[in-house]
Amino acid sequence: MIDKRERCALALQAFKQHTGMSQLKMAQQFHVGHSVISTLMHARMGVSIKTVEMVTTQCERAQYANLDNARERIRNYIDDHAPLPDSPYTVADFARAIGEPARMIDDFLSDDEKRMYKLPLPALHVSCSLLGINYTKLISPLTAADYVVTA
Repeated sequence: MIDKRERCALALQAFKQHTGMSQLKMAQQFHVGHSVISTLMHARMGVSIKTVEMVTTQCERAQYANLDNARERIRNYIDDHAPLPDSPYTVADFARAIGEPARMIDDFLSDDEKRMYKLPLPALHVSCSLLGINYTKLISPLTAADYVVTA
Protein backbone atom coordinates (compact mmCIF):
# COMPACT_ATOMS: atom_id res chain seq x y z
CA MET A 1 0.00 0.00 0.00
CA ILE A 2 1.33 3.42 -0.92
CA ASP A 3 1.56 5.89 1.94
CA LYS A 4 0.57 9.57 1.80
CA ARG A 5 4.12 10.86 1.31
CA GLU A 6 4.81 8.50 -1.58
CA ARG A 7 1.48 9.40 -3.17
CA CYS A 8 2.34 13.09 -2.83
CA ALA A 9 5.78 12.50 -4.38
CA LEU A 10 4.20 10.68 -7.33
CA ALA A 11 1.56 13.39 -7.76
CA LEU A 12 4.23 16.12 -7.73
CA GLN A 13 6.39 14.27 -10.24
CA ALA A 14 3.41 13.76 -12.55
CA PHE A 15 2.42 17.42 -12.14
CA LYS A 16 5.97 18.51 -12.96
CA GLN A 17 6.04 16.24 -16.01
CA HIS A 18 2.68 17.50 -17.29
CA THR A 19 3.27 21.20 -16.66
CA GLY A 20 7.04 21.46 -17.08
CA MET A 21 7.15 23.74 -14.03
CA SER A 22 10.28 24.08 -11.95
CA GLN A 23 10.18 23.25 -8.25
CA LEU A 24 10.31 26.97 -7.49
CA LYS A 25 7.24 27.70 -9.67
CA MET A 26 5.39 24.76 -8.11
CA ALA A 27 6.22 26.10 -4.63
CA GLN A 28 4.78 29.48 -5.60
CA GLN A 29 1.63 27.91 -7.05
CA PHE A 30 1.02 25.75 -3.97
CA HIS A 31 1.96 28.57 -1.56
CA VAL A 32 4.70 26.60 0.18
CA GLY A 33 8.46 26.98 0.41
CA HIS A 34 10.82 25.59 -2.23
CA SER A 35 12.37 23.27 0.35
CA VAL A 36 8.91 21.82 1.09
CA ILE A 37 8.47 20.84 -2.57
CA SER A 38 11.95 19.32 -2.67
CA THR A 39 11.28 17.36 0.52
CA LEU A 40 7.92 16.15 -0.75
CA MET A 41 9.27 15.13 -4.17
CA HIS A 42 11.76 12.83 -2.47
CA ALA A 43 9.10 11.45 -0.05
CA ARG A 44 11.17 12.47 2.96
CA MET A 45 9.86 13.26 6.42
CA GLY A 46 9.81 16.81 7.73
CA VAL A 47 6.55 18.11 6.29
CA SER A 48 3.24 17.92 8.12
CA ILE A 49 0.64 15.44 6.91
CA LYS A 50 -1.81 18.32 6.41
CA THR A 51 0.61 19.97 3.95
CA VAL A 52 1.21 16.64 2.22
CA GLU A 53 -2.54 16.15 1.73
CA MET A 54 -3.06 19.74 0.53
CA VAL A 55 -0.30 19.51 -2.10
CA THR A 56 -1.46 16.06 -3.24
CA THR A 57 -5.03 17.29 -3.67
CA GLN A 58 -3.96 20.34 -5.67
CA CYS A 59 -1.69 18.28 -7.95
CA GLU A 60 -4.34 15.67 -8.64
CA ARG A 61 -7.08 18.25 -9.21
CA ALA A 62 -4.95 20.08 -11.79
CA GLN A 63 -3.96 16.83 -13.50
CA TYR A 64 -7.56 15.61 -13.74
CA ALA A 65 -8.79 18.94 -15.13
CA ASN A 66 -6.06 18.85 -17.78
CA LEU A 67 -6.88 15.27 -18.75
CA ASP A 68 -10.58 16.08 -18.93
CA ASN A 69 -9.76 18.79 -21.49
CA ALA A 70 -7.64 16.32 -23.47
CA ARG A 71 -10.44 13.74 -23.38
CA GLU A 72 -12.91 16.30 -24.73
CA ARG A 73 -10.57 17.32 -27.58
CA ILE A 74 -9.96 13.70 -28.57
CA ARG A 75 -13.69 12.92 -28.47
CA ASN A 76 -14.37 15.96 -30.69
CA TYR A 77 -11.66 14.87 -33.12
CA ILE A 78 -13.12 11.38 -33.42
CA ASP A 79 -16.69 12.71 -33.79
CA ASP A 80 -15.74 15.35 -36.39
CA HIS A 81 -13.27 13.25 -38.41
CA ALA A 82 -14.25 12.53 -41.99
CA PRO A 83 -15.61 9.00 -42.38
CA LEU A 84 -13.36 6.31 -43.80
CA PRO A 85 -14.31 4.89 -47.22
CA ASP A 86 -16.08 1.88 -45.76
CA SER A 87 -17.20 3.05 -42.29
CA PRO A 88 -17.29 5.98 -39.87
CA TYR A 89 -14.11 6.99 -38.03
CA THR A 90 -14.05 5.20 -34.66
CA VAL A 91 -12.05 5.04 -31.45
CA ALA A 92 -10.35 1.93 -32.83
CA ASP A 93 -9.20 3.91 -35.90
CA PHE A 94 -7.82 6.66 -33.66
CA ALA A 95 -6.05 4.08 -31.49
CA ARG A 96 -4.55 2.40 -34.55
CA ALA A 97 -3.33 5.77 -35.85
CA ILE A 98 -1.43 6.53 -32.63
CA GLY A 99 -0.24 2.95 -32.11
CA GLU A 100 -2.09 2.23 -28.88
CA PRO A 101 -4.59 -0.52 -28.05
CA ALA A 102 -8.20 0.48 -28.68
CA ARG A 103 -9.09 -0.70 -25.17
CA MET A 104 -6.71 1.87 -23.67
CA ILE A 105 -8.29 4.72 -25.63
CA ASP A 106 -11.79 3.45 -24.78
CA ASP A 107 -10.84 3.44 -21.09
CA PHE A 108 -9.41 6.97 -21.34
CA LEU A 109 -12.56 8.30 -23.00
CA SER A 110 -14.90 6.47 -20.61
CA ASP A 111 -16.62 8.08 -17.64
CA ASP A 112 -15.30 5.44 -15.23
CA GLU A 113 -12.81 7.20 -12.95
CA LYS A 114 -11.01 3.95 -12.18
CA ARG A 115 -10.06 3.56 -15.84
CA MET A 116 -9.99 7.03 -17.37
CA TYR A 117 -6.73 8.29 -15.85
CA LYS A 118 -4.48 5.38 -16.85
CA LEU A 119 -3.42 6.59 -20.30
CA PRO A 120 0.36 7.05 -20.34
CA LEU A 121 1.74 10.49 -21.14
CA PRO A 122 3.60 9.35 -24.30
CA ALA A 123 0.26 8.27 -25.79
CA LEU A 124 -1.08 11.79 -25.24
CA HIS A 125 1.97 13.27 -26.97
CA VAL A 126 1.43 10.99 -29.98
CA SER A 127 -2.22 12.07 -29.96
CA CYS A 128 -1.04 15.68 -30.19
CA SER A 129 0.85 15.01 -33.40
CA LEU A 130 -2.20 13.30 -34.92
CA LEU A 131 -4.46 16.18 -33.86
CA GLY A 132 -1.95 18.73 -35.16
CA ILE A 133 -1.64 20.58 -31.84
CA ASN A 134 0.92 20.76 -29.04
CA TYR A 135 0.46 19.26 -25.58
CA THR A 136 -0.31 22.65 -24.00
CA LYS A 137 -3.19 23.15 -26.45
CA LEU A 138 -4.41 19.57 -25.88
CA ILE A 139 -4.85 20.08 -22.14
CA SER A 140 -6.12 23.66 -22.30
CA PRO A 141 -9.86 24.32 -21.87
CA LEU A 142 -11.90 24.40 -25.05
CA THR A 143 -13.11 27.78 -26.27
CA ALA A 144 -16.00 28.81 -28.50
CA ALA A 145 -13.59 28.87 -31.46
CA ASP A 146 -12.91 25.15 -30.93
CA TYR A 147 -16.58 24.44 -31.61
CA VAL A 148 -16.88 26.53 -34.78
CA VAL A 149 -17.89 24.31 -37.68
CA THR A 150 -16.29 25.12 -41.00
CA ALA A 151 -18.24 24.12 -44.08
